[in-house]
Amino acid sequence: MKDLITYSTPIVAILTAAVGIFFGSWLSILKGTNKLLREQNGVLQSLNKDLADKFATTLAELSCLEGQVQVLKLLPLKHIDASLKALSASNRALVTINSAILKVLGASAATLKTDTEHAAVAAESVRKTLADHDGGDRSG
Repeated sequence: MKDLITYSTPIVAILTAAVGIFFGSWLSILKGTNKLLREQNGVLQSLNKDLADKFATTLAELSCLEGQVQVLKLLPLKHIDASLKALSASNRALVTINSAILKVLGASAATLKTDTEHAAVAAESVRKTLADHDGGDRSG
């Protein structure tokens, strides 16, 4: 038992030192881990803020798009399509009518030219006849 008491003091000192070293190392590891966790928490908070900003922007854009969709839903697209088709058919009919009018006007212009030339010749003939008959000149 004397040996136990003699050796117990150094054993207790060694165990105390070992426990101190163990807890000191453990405390150092905890401090390092705690520091890393704080840094990572800061990075995560920054990323969270960025994502929250992007979410708010995306939400605003989505709201705008929903408004545009609502406007498009309110438009009577089938009626607009039918109206455009009717307008297109009407325009084709107008082109046909205008072409016919241009043909008639072209023919009328040619007839008018010919009639004007004949009238001028006839007027000159009448003027000569009257001049020959009266013996005087009736030019005007």
